[in-house]
Amino acid sequence: MLEFFWDLYQQRQISELRSDLARAQSSGSSAGNRKLDELERRVDLLALTTMATWSLISGRLGLSDADLQAEMKRLDLADGAEDGRVNQPRTCPSCSRPVGRRVSRCIYCGANLGAQL
Repeated sequence: MLEFFWDLYQQRQISELRSDLARAQSSGSSAGNRKLDELERRVDLLALTTMATWSLISGRLGLSDADLQAEMKRLDLADGAEDGRVNQPRTCPSCSRPVGRRVSRCIYCGANLGAQL
């Protein structure tokens, strides 16, 4: 079951990395390649951390993979769409990068995003 969780997470990260790669390739900068390398490193570290956390929690609390799947589905549906994402990001009107719905300022360019959604 851990493999299912891993695959689900990786598919989302691969999709996001492909988008970042396409942007980096279109800009033709080596900075884009460095950013992609850093993102890949961070995704790998986050995936490892997630797997270790689930292993500890399930072992100590006696939770099953079915418990995890049910909670993932509950959280996924919290934003009204079963799409494998929590609180789909919005696009910053200033720099066109994705930003969370809970932030009032863009984390990339600092633009004021107005009221939180």
